[in-house]
Amino acid sequence: MESKPEPKILIIDDNPDDREMFSRYLKQAGFHIETAESAAIGMDVALNGNLDCILLDCCMPAVGGIDMLRKLKSDPLLKFIPVIMLTGLEDEDAIVEGLDAGADDYVGKSNSAKIIIARVKAALRVKRLQDEVKRINETLCQINSELSEANEAKTTAINQLDKAVLDLRELSIRDSLTMLYNHGYLWERLDVDVMRSERYQLNICCLMLDIDYFKKINDNSGHIFGDKILLELAKCMQKCLREIDFISRYGGEEFAILLSDTDYENAFLVAERLRNYIESYEFKIDGGSTKLTVSIGISSLFEDAVFDKEKFLGFADAALYEAKLRGRNTVVMYKELSNIRYLNQTGFNDIESKMSGIAEISKQSYLESVKTLIVTLEERDSYTREHSLNVLRYSAMVAKVMGLAENEIALIGNAAILHDLGKIVISDQILCKKDKLTEDEYALIKKHPLIAVRILKKSNYMKRELQIILYHHERYDGKGYPVGLKGKKIPLGARIIAVCDSYDAMRSARPYREALPINRVISELVDNAGSQFDPEVVDAFLRGLANNELLPAEVDIKDVMQKIKTKIEAEEDV
Repeated sequence: MESKPEPKILIIDDNPDDREMFSRYLKQAGFHIETAESAAIGMDVALNGNLDCILLDCCMPAVGGIDMLRKLKSDPLLKFIPVIMLTGLEDEDAIVEGLDAGADDYVGKSNSAKIIIARVKAALRVKRLQDEVKRINETLCQINSELSEANEAKTTAINQLDKAVLDLRELSIRDSLTMLYNHGYLWERLDVDVMRSERYQLNICCLMLDIDYFKKINDNSGHIFGDKILLELAKCMQKCLREIDFISRYGGEEFAILLSDTDYENAFLVAERLRNYIESYEFKIDGGSTKLTVSIGISSLFEDAVFDKEKFLGFADAALYEAKLRGRNTVVMYKELSNIRYLNQTGFNDIESKMSGIAEISKQSYLESVKTLIVTLEERDSYTREHSLNVLRYSAMVAKVMGLAENEIALIGNAAILHDLGKIVISDQILCKKDKLTEDEYALIKKHPLIAVRILKKSNYMKRELQIILYHHERYDGKGYPVGLKGKKIPLGARIIAVCDSYDAMRSARPYREALPINRVISELVDNAGSQFDPEVVDAFLRGLANNELLPAEVDIKDVMQKIKTKIEAEEDV
């Protein structure tokens, strides 16, 4: 072990005999000694000597000891070195003057070696404490600096994540080709706009615009050329309309435009201006140019006395259909249709078919967009990170063990990745709360299956998945939510997700508890089979874990499998 260095003492005294005496005393006590015969030399040694204590004669020629003391205590590098005044006389005034000037102690030159050494050791103890306090303060400053940097980094990361979520949200509501708002977001916007219109009595008009003979353009010039036409048309509409007007791609070559605080008369003028602009516009694509026309239908929320958003869009689509029947390249208001007899049932069926559709994007692209949104949102909470993906993996595993067809496995997988989508609208304060939820908070949590269905039902892609998502919190004994379905009346996919969701939740840490041990989790599943869970699903889940070697070596499920088997047999007897 490395020995500690000897404390370094500086003795400043113009009397060589006194210097020699004090040096001898202190060397015998184990101190390293430096000496100086004047204040000037002593100051140089002090500035360069890394000293632990100074013994200073209070009476010296030239610069006296008191003046030297004041210089030492005014220097930021030296002021913390303890100074002991040396005096040959017990002069109270001199002693008081020295202590007032900053001396830490005093000792008479006539004192014994024992007294002198004790005074020096006492001063060194104070010095060590001061050095320790200084070291601790420096460490605390360093820690505070690092914490500040860490907090800044955390804040930056959170801001970046928030921005990424907002960017992703923006992408999710935009059409990937034209970057106009998409079909799904149109319905969200209508909810808000219709409510605002009713509250503030501000009318909305809807323009439904469709490119005439667009199929011929695609057939003759190809879909890539057609896509470029759509992109250029989107720019044309943005140039012609106000910034506050809402433009969305409704599907294919059809667009929906919402004009706020506008009546039929002004909406017709806007539509005519837009139609004329497009008719005269030269679409320059790939070195060539082409012309096209559009047909436009208009509906008015107040003037048509309709406060149902589906009918509101349906009226605009009916007017568009009439514009097509009139030969295209024209604008028709829905109020004109009251006396038109040849708008037959076939036309309305066509409108209804369009209403139930969504933008012409593939189901896979839709699912990938929603999955990306869910994964990004889960990244904000370390407790639920990858939860939806884990439930997807377990659900697919169980479905395979139960021998379901590939299309059913895919269906359940889609529902699994989306099962918690409704929690998007629930605040982090509730989702991450460590304390017990209030009745109101728990009631809000229980709404998340309904919220997910409300979000997803706007897409035709999710029809079969909706039932699974809606009922994945139903209990086998009928005591679940949101409806209280019981037993086999609960869709099989929902029963599978219920087990997989609970397993992953128990195996993961939560704000209010640590992750549960695997044996405890398996016991919970088995004990609640027949009440909360379908016993057959629990059986398939445990077999899947064993078959896929997902259980630790020390876990033996033979006993619990027998218990599950008994429950299944008992249920069959009933």
